Amino acid sequence: MAVSLLMINIRTKISLKPLIITSSIMLLDVIFVIAHLYNYTSWIAFTSGFFFGAVIYIYVLEVFSIYFNQLLEKRFDE
Repeated sequence: MAVSLLMINIRTKISLKPLIITSSIMLLDVIFVIAHLYNYTSWIAFTSGFFFGAVIYIYVLEVFSIYFNQLLEKRFDE
């Protein structure tokens, strides 16, 4: 997923909705396991962590992209 996101250049406004959804899923998984509503399964933990990590990667990639674009614009304006 990381490689494919680096290769395509899609400029859209990033919403916080995916971050809230994926972090809520991870939090619910932890709460349900602690409350003994179901037993820990590595498959559920891996899946929720994978999607959360992918969303975080998109945000980090966007922050770096904005930072480096501003840096390049500043350099060429001088």
